[in-house]
Amino acid sequence: MTSEFEAASTGSSATALASPPPLVRGPDLGPDLADDIQASLAGAYILDDRLQWVEALAALGGVRGREAWYRLAGMKPDGVNPRPLAAQIEFTQRCNLTCSFCYNDSGPDNRDELSMDCLASVCQQLIDLQVAELIISGGEPLMRPAHLGLVLDIFSGSGIPIHVLTNGTLMTDAWCRRLKDAGAVTLQVSLDGGDPAVHDVVRGRRGSWAKALGGLAMAADHGLHTFVSTVLTRDNVASLPALVDACYLAGCRTLNIGDLITWGRGDPFMASGACTDDQYDDAAEFIRARGLALQDHMDIRLAVSMYFYICQLRYRGQESMLIRGDGSVRPHCTLSGIVCGSVHEESLAEIWDRRLAAVHRSAELDAVLAAHQLVVTPRLRQIRCARRSS
Repeated sequence: MTSEFEAASTGSSATALASPPPLVRGPDLGPDLADDIQASLAGAYILDDRLQWVEALAALGGVRGREAWYRLAGMKPDGVNPRPLAAQIEFTQRCNLTCSFCYNDSGPDNRDELSMDCLASVCQQLIDLQVAELIISGGEPLMRPAHLGLVLDIFSGSGIPIHVLTNGTLMTDAWCRRLKDAGAVTLQVSLDGGDPAVHDVVRGRRGSWAKALGGLAMAADHGLHTFVSTVLTRDNVASLPALVDACYLAGCRTLNIGDLITWGRGDPFMASGACTDDQYDDAAEFIRARGLALQDHMDIRLAVSMYFYICQLRYRGQESMLIRGDGSVRPHCTLSGIVCGSVHEESLAEIWDRRLAAVHRSAELDAVLAAHQLVVTPRLRQIRCARRSS
């Protein structure tokens, strides 16, 4: 009898991935963990994305996978990259919502933001560093229209793809046209499930679900590639079918459903709000089935967890930088607790060369890994980020 996993794999458009390359274990992984993750990968989410296969193998210490990743991404084999491949600018931490699990504590009262002169300098430095993509986030970037307009103006014509992350509630036709004209590649809107009431409680404002969905549909109508990000919680798991339907009808191109990032307000939220393993497994089954059913219309993904990302980082090297509203420079949103420098004191190139490029080899990353434990469940949940009880 063909299992559901086997049926999904044979139905995938990329049959070359049905049999992943053999795993060569690295020194930091025991055989049981490696086998569990390999089996999980073979049967679950990664059905038609060759690059993600390579990422997964690289994260597990697979020599073959790691070498392939370096070739595909153009990175140095020693894992220390000469420049960042991607950058994220959180030019303001101010937001019109107060999400329960915000990883950077954004909200109406957070006043951290870059000055216009500092922001202009940061943008030009990133162009000089030849980053491969730029992510604009916050806070809520649309709360600072002059800042957002400045970034778009500076990067216009640079050829660097721009991705804008927003809660969607402040989107207008004028902004959609502005983003489209500036060459924005994707517009990401956050939706916390398909139940408006649950979303509005999490976001701290009544009516925010409807406004976010309206902003998503507006952006899709203007031809932007629309991307929805959803954090899976125990309160929104039941509304995933409604979420998929709403995103599809609004013209969403990609729906990314993932775990909590346990920084900021996400850390205390995890104890009461994180979904159980059984809920996660059921959600993963649904996401995979619906993803296959809608693969010609909308890409539905189950995101890699925070811990799995860190494991990848240890083997493939640091690729990105995050510039926050207070001027601090950090490795990535999932590692936002590690501060590598400040744009008020050094150039981005200096911070990269001095500290950030090799952060994956640092004692601070070891401390982050030590603060989390690895939980591999029998079926779909590859790696679950959970705080140690001790």
